[in-house]
Amino acid sequence: TDEFFQFLLELSGNEVQVKYRWQRQFLLDCMLDTCSTFRGKRIVAALEADHLRSLSQWLSEVGVKSFEPVFSSPLSAQIHDRRILEQEPVQAADLWVGSSYSESMAEEWGIPFIPFGFPVFNRFGSSFQVSVGYRGTAELLNYFGNVLLNGREIIR
Repeated sequence: TDEFFQFLLELSGNEVQVKYRWQRQFLLDCMLDTCSTFRGKRIVAALEADHLRSLSQWLSEVGVKSFEPVFSSPLSAQIHDRRILEQEPVQAADLWVGSSYSESMAEEWGIPFIPFGFPVFNRFGSSFQVSVGYRGTAELLNYFGNVLLNGREIIR
């Protein structure tokens, strides 16, 4: 997001609006508040490549021990290869992030689950949740952090 706003600054020559500077500051506060919750955690994800890249970047900044992509293709919605899933990093995870198709496997192993990516068909409003920019990242940090704290999804 910083790079995006730097690009806009160079392109337009105008300063970043105050609301976005405040959103950045709020994100930094969220990172400080949640880093103790994320530190040393193992997170697995069954998502598309763009979501994997985005999540891995900001999760590494808050101290996640490992972020394991389980699947990263359009076929990730149809998870059936149990050999991949029965690897130790998956079963030892503190949090599972993925589409609605992967929720049953997270439940099977007792791993807290966060529905994310596409498709999420068993929760209303998931397509309206902001997950980009300073504000979206701050909301995701708080959401993921609350799930890690409580060991289950909290409806937001």
